[in-house]
Amino acid sequence: MSSTLDATQVLVDLTEDLLLLAQEAPAELRSRLVAVPIDTVIREAIRSVEHNVRHQSLIVRSDPGVTVHGIPVLLVRAISNILENAIKFTPDDGKITVAATASQHTIVVSITDTGRGMTPDEVQHATERLWRSQDARSSTGHGVGLSVVERIVNTHDGSIRITSAPGAGSTVDLLFPAPLER
Repeated sequence: MSSTLDATQVLVDLTEDLLLLAQEAPAELRSRLVAVPIDTVIREAIRSVEHNVRHQSLIVRSDPGVTVHGIPVLLVRAISNILENAIKFTPDDGKITVAATASQHTIVVSITDTGRGMTPDEVQHATERLWRSQDARSSTGHGVGLSVVERIVNTHDGSIRITSAPGAGSTVDLLFPAPLER
């Protein structure tokens, strides 16, 4: 019964991700942006994936009071998609760190893992729709996670940066414009 529920949840998640990718009007989404405490978004993202954490160490660091202008449910989806990948490709004794920092102009959410890492070619293609590396094809997934993340981040006028090396883990940085002072 549990595996049937898991398979159903995978299909629900995939459907939601594909619907996000299919939306053609990011400008309409931008009209729904609100000030969101980033630590709340991170907590929700972790809560949504914690059932998949095996024995990895999950560390969260956040500057106090960091907010981003965003759509909370989309920001949670972006971070949870990255966390799912980190959990999937990090060994049981590995570490996953989520950090949020703010500067005058930028909010950065970084997800770093001690997993298998990616080659430069894999990094280059990682956000393409339905693309999966040769190694990733043997694990669960459909190749839409990071393309959904990129779409969400772009909708928030942000960008995604991936740094990785084989055997050295990966860091995915989500960069958002800092909210303007009122």
